[in-house]
Amino acid sequence: MFKNYSIYTCFSLIIILFSCTNSNTSKVPIKHQVDISVDGIFDAKEWECSKAINISQNNTLLLIQNVDYIFLGIKNNETTARYVNLYIENNTIGTINFHASMQLSERQLSGIWNDTIPKWNWGNNSNWTANKIKIISRDETIPFIETVALYEGFEFKIAKSKLKSNTFKIRLEIKDFIGKEEDIVFPIDSERLTMEKWFQLELY
Repeated sequence: MFKNYSIYTCFSLIIILFSCTNSNTSKVPIKHQVDISVDGIFDAKEWECSKAINISQNNTLLLIQNVDYIFLGIKNNETTARYVNLYIENNTIGTINFHASMQLSERQLSGIWNDTIPKWNWGNNSNWTANKIKIISRDETIPFIETVALYEGFEFKIAKSKLKSNTFKIRLEIKDFIGKEEDIVFPIDSERLTMEKWFQLELY
C-alpha cells in the first residue's frame, strides 16, 4: 500500500508541475523523505519524484526539495569531463556563485564580475555541498576523463536558510575541464550580468 501511495504522490506532483510551470519558471517538487548521497552518481531511487528539465542534448537538470534543503542535480550523459558554476540570485541574498569541480567554493558577486574577479576562496562553501572530482591517475598519456573517478555529473545540496526566500533565479555554466568542448549554458539565452532571462525556481 505504501508503494502505491508513493507512486500516486509522484504522479500528483507531475500533474501539478506541468499545470504550474512556464518555459522560464519551475516549481520544485517537495518530498519529505529525500536521501541523496551527493556523490555524483545519480541513483534513480534517490532522485525519485524529482523534476527533470533537459538543458542540452546530453545534460539534464534535476530538482527536488525537502523541508530543509533543495537538491539540484546536473546529470551529464557525455564522455566529456565537466565542472559547474551555479549562479543563484534573489533580492535578499544578491548573486552568489557556487563552484563544483575538484574543489568547492562560493563567491558573492556584485558589479562587473568574471571568472577570476572576485577571487576564489577554496573550501568556503557555507550551508551547501556538492560532490567533488577525484584524481585517480597522473598518467598524461590517457584521456583526462580516465584520470578521474567515475561521476555522472554534480549533485548540490543547498540549505533553504542559505537562500532566504522561496523564489530565486539560477543560471548554469557547465564547462569542459580541458577547454575543448563548448560551454553549456542554461538558460541558453541568458546572460551573466542580466538576470532577466535566468531560470526562476519556486519553493512551496
